[in-house]
Amino acid sequence: QVAFTARVARSIASLLRTSLQERSLGGRLRLCAAWQAEEDGRVPSGRVIMDDRAVHLGIEPLGAGTLVTVMWEHVPALVLQLESATAV
Repeated sequence: QVAFTARVARSIASLLRTSLQERSLGGRLRLCAAWQAEEDGRVPSGRVIMDDRAVHLGIEPLGAGTLVTVMWEHVPALVLQLESATAV
C-alpha cells in the first residue's frame, strides 16, 4: 500500500505529466532527478524511479521498501487519478 498527501500527489502528477511530454528516456530521467532532488527535503523517504518501460513509485515507511510499478502506457490514467483525488 502506498499513500500520498495531496501535495505529494499533485507534485508526482506534475512530474509524470511533464515526463510524458518528453520523448527520450534521458530527458525523463533528468526531469525525475531534478524532481527527486527538490522533494528530498520535503519527502525524504519518497522516491520516483523511471526506466524505459515503467515508473516505480515508493513512499517509505508506508511501503516498507515496496515500489508500485506503473507501465508508461498506464501513466496518463495515473496522472488523472492523482489529480482528481487532490481536487476534492
